Amino acid sequence: MENDINEVFRAIKEENRRIKERNLEEARPILKFFKKYTEYHYALKLKNKRLDYWPSTNKWRYDDKTYHGNSKKMYQFLLDNTLGQKDI
Repeated sequence: MENDINEVFRAIKEENRRIKERNLEEARPILKFFKKYTEYHYALKLKNKRLDYWPSTNKWRYDDKTYHGNSKKMYQFLLDNTLGQKDI
């Protein structure tokens, strides 16, 4: 019984790793706009505020709010918030 549970947890852990890697790969085209802090943490200045982005978990923080969404949603967020901006 314990081996079955361990096997399930290993499978879940491996699937989570694959999902994070896929998310990171999908975000590669927009990462050129960001400063890289670690493989999993990126940031940029947007309207004089810091935007932190963790593409592997599809999460970003901006203006004291946390957002979730895939790389397409992040790209749209950048477009919506940078019209007329020159700091990107």
